[in-house]
Amino acid sequence: MKIEATLHDDNFHDAVLEAAGPVVVEFTATWCWPCLRYEPVLAAAHAAFGHGIRLMRMDIDKNRVIPTRYGVVNVPTLLVFHRGKLLKAIEGIRDQGSLVETFRSLTAQTV
Repeated sequence: MKIEATLHDDNFHDAVLEAAGPVVVEFTATWCWPCLRYEPVLAAAHAAFGHGIRLMRMDIDKNRVIPTRYGVVNVPTLLVFHRGKLLKAIEGIRDQGSLVETFRSLTAQTV
């Protein structure tokens, strides 16, 4: 599965905080080459065990409000939300197995 949507400061609330199910937001930047290399790993982990989890992206250079609100200073950073609450923050790159375990844990928490 690929990234479902690109978020902006103005649609974050509706797309993430008001979402019925869990949402993982990848905070990234166009100049971040590790972010580009991370996307296939993130997509593969989501395909392996991302059932019911929405995967979205936000560029920190084009959107300053939301990254600042949640203290995002490094990219890539993943923030995991469910029912408007931040459940977990993951800074830096993780391997596919670690991400699958994160998705599995998120699914268990949100049932």
